[in-house]
Amino acid sequence: MAGVGLVIEGDPELVDIVRLVMPRLFWGEGEAQGRPVWRIRLERVLGPTASLDAPVCQEEIRTETGRVVLSKERVCRICTRDEFGLGVLIHLAIAAILRRNRILQIHAAALCPPDSASAFLFVGPSGAGKTTLTMNLARRSWGFLSDDSVVLTDSEGEFLAMPLRPSFRIVREGHARKELFDPEQEFPGQRLASVAIKGLVFVEQSGAKGSLLTPLSREDAFARLPAATPEFGSGEDARWQLGFIARLSALPSFILAAGRDVLSDDDALDRLLRNLRTEVRAA
Repeated sequence: MAGVGLVIEGDPELVDIVRLVMPRLFWGEGEAQGRPVWRIRLERVLGPTASLDAPVCQEEIRTETGRVVLSKERVCRICTRDEFGLGVLIHLAIAAILRRNRILQIHAAALCPPDSASAFLFVGPSGAGKTTLTMNLARRSWGFLSDDSVVLTDSEGEFLAMPLRPSFRIVREGHARKELFDPEQEFPGQRLASVAIKGLVFVEQSGAKGSLLTPLSREDAFARLPAATPEFGSGEDARWQLGFIARLSALPSFILAAGRDVLSDDDALDRLLRNLRTEVRAA
């Protein structure tokens, strides 16, 4: 998973559930060779306050249905009364493991223009139109990592993105709820395993006919980015996250006031966003 190897163990019923859903929720990279390996140990307890015989605890996260306990030995214990709260606990555990390995999770689509070796993050809250925008541009041969969730590493100012969730979440015509969709079915060969990030685009719905792209200052980008990171740690983890966000906000940044052309079959949005490379060089 996204730069970290995982071993799932513990309660057999919970292990079966997690092994079933993990490939749908988190991008897998095959063998964990050369990557840190964490053991996720699934346990049933009477309640979130039940006592634990745990290794030295570095971090503990409590919810109404259970808790996540991380140790120095790369063991993450997920303690839950039943399977109903397991999904939330798994997401909290993954976010904590990523932080511990200095990998930043961010709610953003990552898209790469055709014939380009670098990509842009399209950042926005749920409902901003990231999936619709991703589907629109994928139909025009843009490469993609994810429509909503990616992870980033930072190596001396070079930001490398990897997908965190393999599926898109779309609303099909006539349905009210989002469902998972495998983009490989419609866009074979366009998914990227990793790519360098060269700019940030913050997506906002405008309701206008056409979309508009405008530059954004580093200060404004820094102010917006924390809302796109799903979980903040404490202490040293929090300082690391803020430092990462500060460095990331130094990339050329823009606001995309997304208009109705995001839903259009014409190429207006594609033509507008292909200018990003020119805008980045000028920034």
